[in-house]
Amino acid sequence: MKKTLIILIAFWSQINLAQTPLGDYFTYQGELQVNGQVANGNYEFEAQFYDASTNGNVVGNNFNIAATVTDGLFTLQLDIGGGAFEGDEVWIELLVTPPGGGTQVSLLPRQLITNSPYSIQAKYVGNDGVSTISIVNAAVTTSKLANAAVTSAKLAGDSVTSAKIVNGTIETVDISSQAVTRVQIAANTIQRSEVDSTQIQERVTGTCETGSSIRVIAQDGSVTCETDDTGGSAGWGLTGNAGTTPGTNFIGTTDNKLALHRLGE
Repeated sequence: MKKTLIILIAFWSQINLAQTPLGDYFTYQGELQVNGQVANGNYEFEAQFYDASTNGNVVGNNFNIAATVTDGLFTLQLDIGGGAFEGDEVWIELLVTPPGGGTQVSLLPRQLITNSPYSIQAKYVGNDGVSTISIVNAAVTTSKLANAAVTSAKLAGDSVTSAKIVNGTIETVDISSQAVTRVQIAANTIQRSEVDSTQIQERVTGTCETGSSIRVIAQDGSVTCETDDTGGSAGWGLTGNAGTTPGTNFIGTTDNKLALHRLGE
């Protein structure tokens, strides 16, 4: 059985259905002749897509496509996804099986899938083809961004503010050494609860009453006070002592290493 493909028209189908997204399928139309006569009947087609007019690599295929041929004319709905149409030429080769089965015949030569008028614009969408104005607000979410895709070089100055940072997302391991200096710290932003008192002595806030002095300063800035000894109860006072006992209360030593006159003797 000799078959000849006479007319080949391929175009992207523009079907607008309410709330139905446009898929990757396109419509293929052609004319089939058998031994010089237009064909009629139910035929089965197979479509193979290549990256070259001869030989080459298969970039997609559709199997078991049933189509009715009337007066030689037939229409096929084909879909190999959008990945095959990224700018390089794509060639289609049809294989046809006659009604009732039989030998599958390849319709050669392959046909180049050409541009549909409105789809020509797609080839001009290259680098910088989509501007920020063309992107709907909130269209690009975090799930669309690969890890490490947004680097510091891609961020405008002062574009990341504290309002954009979720609490607890920046940890100490994320901050480079000496990256935060006192210039980066706003006044009154570090509170007492954020200070490790085992590492930093807090400001002294405790006071002692009149007649007492600070004996110990704690890490948290509190103080322990001690009563000032001005009366000589535990030593010789600066204003004199009373109630002394000769031979018991004196300034000096008892081991004859230093000879001093004992007071009161």
